[in-house]
Amino acid sequence: MAHNCDAPISSANFAISIALLYGLVFSYGLQHINIIHRRTSEGISPLFMLLGTASATCTLLNMTYFSRNTVQCCFEVPFLKCFAQSLGLIQIAVAFVCFLLILFLGSLYAEGSTVRILYPVIAVAHFFVMFVPFLFDTSWRKYWAHLSGIQSTILAAVQYLPQIYTTYKLKHPGSLSIPMMCMQTPGGFVWAASLAMRQDTSWSTYLPYLTAAVLQGSILIMCIYYTHGSGSGNSTNSGASSPLSQQSSSNRYHNPPFYDSISASAHSD
Repeated sequence: MAHNCDAPISSANFAISIALLYGLVFSYGLQHINIIHRRTSEGISPLFMLLGTASATCTLLNMTYFSRNTVQCCFEVPFLKCFAQSLGLIQIAVAFVCFLLILFLGSLYAEGSTVRILYPVIAVAHFFVMFVPFLFDTSWRKYWAHLSGIQSTILAAVQYLPQIYTTYKLKHPGSLSIPMMCMQTPGGFVWAASLAMRQDTSWSTYLPYLTAAVLQGSILIMCIYYTHGSGSGNSTNSGASSPLSQQSSSNRYHNPPFYDSISASAHSD
């Protein structure tokens, strides 16, 4: 589909895109601060971080390809219009950086050299493997972009399986930020709809975010259940507790004061 540089900007979509951009930075910031404050990535599956980074990489490359005409329009239109037309790409780039930072922080505070060293190396290697084909001016770059989007959707689905298992095993969220998920789960559906309405996207661009929103919602429900529901009572009344559960219990409430207040307000609504 040809890109029209003079296409009018939807005020509603622009406002939603700006809100989503701020929401991305704020919600991911809660997760970053929570990991740094607790000085542990306990409760966050290493595979979840690795596969999530790989999924974000594929989506970024997919969006970069389909937004190439939008970027070219920036040489012909005023800055504000260029910014508005490029918001989809900017959002995905910000999400990529934020998730990459989760992998970095999670690896920094993780135990074992496999997560500390190997996972970041795999993430970087995967980025270059997926990026190199886009350097060649060939007709099949479009198919590679679609393949990147499909791979991102598969990774977005698979990445939540180890995290669901980790949360179920620990019976508490650990370093997972519940306020982050409270913002990102509904935001994921809005984001997918916003991307679908843009002229510089494809179905393979917004499908990963729709998939992620559904699966992240299931983890959010689990975390709320284990934190405030009968799940927390079952773990404390189960008799003898293991060293892991004792450590998890002590870490569960070791959150920054502002994080607790945000979490309380999120669940009181």
